[in-house]
Amino acid sequence: MAAPSTSSGPGTNPDDLDPVDFGGALYRCPIPNLVASRIPEKNLYSGGVGNPLLDVDNVEHETAYNVGNPNVQEALHLFGLDKAEVSFTSPCLVRVADHLPPGTSLGTYYLYFSHHKGGHIRMAFADQIDGPYKEYLPGDGVFRLPKDFTYTVDDASASSVFPIPRSVSAPPPGPDGADHLSDHVASPNVFWDHATGRFVMYFHTVPQAREDSQVTYAATSADGLNWEFHPEVLGSAYFASFRWRGGYYALTTRGPIFRSLDAISGFEAGPTPSDDIGAYRHFGVWVVGDCLWVFYSRWRVDPETIYVTTIDLSMPFEDWKFTTAVEEPKRALVLDPLDGFADYDGRKVLDPFIFEDEYGQLYLLYSADDEKAIAMAKLDVIP
Repeated sequence: MAAPSTSSGPGTNPDDLDPVDFGGALYRCPIPNLVASRIPEKNLYSGGVGNPLLDVDNVEHETAYNVGNPNVQEALHLFGLDKAEVSFTSPCLVRVADHLPPGTSLGTYYLYFSHHKGGHIRMAFADQIDGPYKEYLPGDGVFRLPKDFTYTVDDASASSVFPIPRSVSAPPPGPDGADHLSDHVASPNVFWDHATGRFVMYFHTVPQAREDSQVTYAATSADGLNWEFHPEVLGSAYFASFRWRGGYYALTTRGPIFRSLDAISGFEAGPTPSDDIGAYRHFGVWVVGDCLWVFYSRWRVDPETIYVTTIDLSMPFEDWKFTTAVEEPKRALVLDPLDGFADYDGRKVLDPFIFEDEYGQLYLLYSADDEKAIAMAKLDVIP
């Protein structure tokens, strides 16, 4: 099962760990010693199997939505003008065949992803974890916001955290026909919710009246293809979600940790896990006992590299903090784009996502080559 995870995962039992001194504080969740093993690169004779899983060779070319919007232009200038043309971000892998009647899914695996500035959530499917992957409904994807959507913020505490007008209608469709809230819909985080027997997807967008505030919403689905939108603002952007002790939790980019007893409503903002939270980009998470492994890359650092830190979940919620600072020691390095690990990685690897297969093998999915591909590596724990 992918995120959010209730698995204790592979590696050492946290109950057997001695406290470890990190910066003067004692934690039972030391940095795991992880080795990422490259999935072989695909070739002409493999039928598209292997790395990269997704790139321009097997996914239809799409441009950014509403590319004439000044805010979109500013973002594209910041992140690279070529992202108006090619962008593969936020991979999220789900083994849907485990949760659907035999023969009813398009494939064993659904790999959700998005354009950094796209108008919809995209998906590719495959029977094997390393592909080949085929895109579902190119140019349309699996989800976009309804064009007649009006969102409200009724809870006073939520209004103080997300100062959004109480009722704002979505703008009319753009020139590409996209029906969504503002300049993009992105960062799918999809999982099977055992409590309700359905798929849940978190995603973020930018309310038209609050173009400086990215917020997260949820959608639910019985089959992973047809989604029902839920119009409650859940939190800030880029939910990296996990289950723990009956609750639903999510780390957010440059924001606090959120929690709720319901997967699609009632999230409350909790602690910010670092005093330097603005230095972190997007997170990937994995639960190991009472320890949370947190994968991330560093914002605006060249080369952009994936690291890991931890949070001791046995601590009171308000005390959940990263066990290391953003300037990580070498032991926290997971994947460096310049170490010869993968020729196509370029100078940036980001958007980590952790997946566990039916045999307990962990995989790291990530955006490679400055968002020009989605790739995958096996992830092993070294005692």
